[in-house]
Amino acid sequence: MTRQASLGSATRSDIVLGSAARPVPASLWTPAERTARALVLVGHGGYGHRNDNRMTAIAETLVTRHQSAALLIDGPVHGGRRTDGGQDPDTVKREWRTYWHHDPQIDAMVDDWDIALQWARDTVGELPTGYYGLSMGTLYGLPLLARVPTIDAALLGMWGTDNLTGPRLLVDAAQVSVPVEFYIRLDDHLFARDGQLELFAELASETTLLVGENGRHEPPDGQTTTRLLDALTNELASAKIRS
Repeated sequence: MTRQASLGSATRSDIVLGSAARPVPASLWTPAERTARALVLVGHGGYGHRNDNRMTAIAETLVTRHQSAALLIDGPVHGGRRTDGGQDPDTVKREWRTYWHHDPQIDAMVDDWDIALQWARDTVGELPTGYYGLSMGTLYGLPLLARVPTIDAALLGMWGTDNLTGPRLLVDAAQVSVPVEFYIRLDDHLFARDGQLELFAELASETTLLVGENGRHEPPDGQTTTRLLDALTNELASAKIRS
């Protein structure tokens, strides 16, 4: 069952996809009174969830500034996949670190994204499609780009190869051919700069851009986020709508 909420100039539709064994909580933001020009999948970070304040701000920006739909799902131990809805960030942080360092189940999360993408396209139609995801958003977004050829451009970054996911992600990066902007923090305390640069260099895309800002492993501020979203949606504006 889909639940809808009217949020001024946007409508948010919440649904649980997948199966009882593996539910996929998803939210689709759409312009309330206009037709969406594009669809952007937004992957949250390891300590958040699909409806946290940062993800909400990104979805609202996509809808109001760019007339785009935004699709979000919860990570593997996040948000609606938890009995507490992810309201205890310290517990989420602890469990996510354990999950990531042992078995992040990349293919299962890519399957979840694929299920959600099909639902979103059934709802808004076949639109130019982008992906926005930093940190954990890149861990799952990069393999999604490698598998799904109908995503037209992406913003990735803040993840590297200096961990157990590195070998897998290098293989996936070599299969990504769409335009990618890659954002890194120059003083990142979780991922070595060399590992992030190695992942960027392996992308097979003809059009790539590396952007670095000072700071530790933290999300970009509002101004930078707006610029990153502007660049992604500008790239989607030139993408051909699939029939």
